[in-house]
Amino acid sequence: MLAKESLEALGWNVYRTGWASGLHMNDFQTIVSSVSDCLGESYINDAMISLYDTAKDEKLDLVCYKPFVDSRGGKPVYFMQCASGENWREKLKTPDIKVWARLITFSSNPQQAFAIPFALPDEEFFKTCNRVDGMLLDRYRLLSAGKDGEEWMSDGLKTRLLAWLEPRINALPTDAV
Repeated sequence: MLAKESLEALGWNVYRTGWASGLHMNDFQTIVSSVSDCLGESYINDAMISLYDTAKDEKLDLVCYKPFVDSRGGKPVYFMQCASGENWREKLKTPDIKVWARLITFSSNPQQAFAIPFALPDEEFFKTCNRVDGMLLDRYRLLSAGKDGEEWMSDGLKTRLLAWLEPRINALPTDAV
């Protein structure tokens, strides 16, 4: 949700797939159809979808795009993986754009994007961008949506983040006198 709300605050339209953040759609066909609909891409390859029917969301967490008034395809689109675990480096090449381009025939192929809640030093950021071969959102970029001091985070997300942070902050060592 942090990546979604941050991107929305930065002016992107964002669609969450059915398995991201515990929201489950019934089947892979529904996810592919929903992605196709939100992007205005009408050519779906049903035969390929049946091959991936156990794929859940085929490692696609968010679809980020900038629409035009005509609602047609051929717009800037990023397919994003959001990773927060220690194994985030293993997910750098997901979702696989080539697989998605076989599921939906895009008028203009989506680009890769990756979001992590970690702060990367400049050299590591550069190397990771190269490995993603697309847009990378690390902690600095995720939190930049509020750079002008504006409130952009929903109350629900704030509550969940604080609940997640509180036990970690309480476990930090202190200088007891």
